[in-house]
Amino acid sequence: ENDNRSRQIKSLEGELSDAKAGLERTSSQHQRTQAERDRFEREFDDASRERDEARAEYDDLLKKLDGIQEERTLESRYTEALVNQRDNMNAIIENSQSEIEELKD
Repeated sequence: ENDNRSRQIKSLEGELSDAKAGLERTSSQHQRTQAERDRFEREFDDASRERDEARAEYDDLLKKLDGIQEERTLESRYTEALVNQRDNMNAIIENSQSEIEELKD
């Protein structure tokens, strides 16, 4: 009976040792998985931050482009007004020269 009891104790010790080894493997695997999850979360946060920065830069560029387009529109109108003013001045000069010529005659 002592032999039987001794075998049971050894068997239980073996099972306990296997359970401890399994628990250590599971714990180790859990720690690796947790570390990988933390790394993925940091990478995700970094990517999100970069996306937000790129979006802000894009929005700034759009605002600048809108400003440039507005400036070009205003410059075009100003140039058109100057051309009209020049044409009007030329017409006045021609009319004045014609009147002067008529008065000389």
